[in-house]
Amino acid sequence: MSYINNELRDKLYENNVAHGFWENYRSFDEYQKNVEGEFEEAVEELRKGHLPTEVYYKPEKPEKPEGTPTELADVIIFILDFFGGNNINVDEEFLSPPHTHNGNEPIKEDDPYFTLQSIAKEGREHLSMANFYYKTRGLDVFVGADGKPHGVSTELHEVINLVLFYCDLFHINMEKELIDKINYNNTRPYDYRKMGEGLLLTDEQAAHELEVKALSIGPGMLDCVDGILVERNIINQGIMEKRALRAKIVSERTELPTKKQED
Repeated sequence: MSYINNELRDKLYENNVAHGFWENYRSFDEYQKNVEGEFEEAVEELRKGHLPTEVYYKPEKPEKPEGTPTELADVIIFILDFFGGNNINVDEEFLSPPHTHNGNEPIKEDDPYFTLQSIAKEGREHLSMANFYYKTRGLDVFVGADGKPHGVSTELHEVINLVLFYCDLFHINMEKELIDKINYNNTRPYDYRKMGEGLLLTDEQAAHELEVKALSIGPGMLDCVDGILVERNIINQGIMEKRALRAKIVSERTELPTKKQED
């Protein structure tokens, strides 16, 4: 049984709902950039000379864990949060050890920096495919010409598997890193990531600001304002529906991740 499961997904998702991350509209493009950014930060930690297992704390933020393990934990946290918000089940069997590497990128078992670069590249490829499937097939899982399932879910599971493979290879205790990072996130202020479209353009002032912006780009853009406002109002409606749904979920499922007990 994998420690990455639906129970962890639900607790993490509920915590993120409580922190306001699901109130605003987020495109899959933005979501993809966030996950890719965590990979880049994980590689950067190694480039700066930190060991793959090293977790450290900066004097200005002594409570915040830093390092490659923490950044890789964030990759998994982003994906589990997406699963929670879209009712995607975690495939524990797929994520249980032994974790595998089936890609074409070379792996050097004695070089954590080179290997993480390769893992990050493959992760970006899976994220790009997930984005493609999301835009063309939604969240559906379908059987491809190869007879295997494909879709957003399968691609994101592959990303988690790559992270776990790297953790196995370089002895990172990802279960501990996830607990520590989730516990730290629980102490942070509301909407600290500042994600998505925070403003709802529903009043006259917002419409006026949009017209001014359109005119600053060029007179021809003014003809597009009505269409932009219609599209924006559709997005607004979706945001409000999501907010109502999240509020309902939070009221029904209030349990959040508990802090790790001291030994």
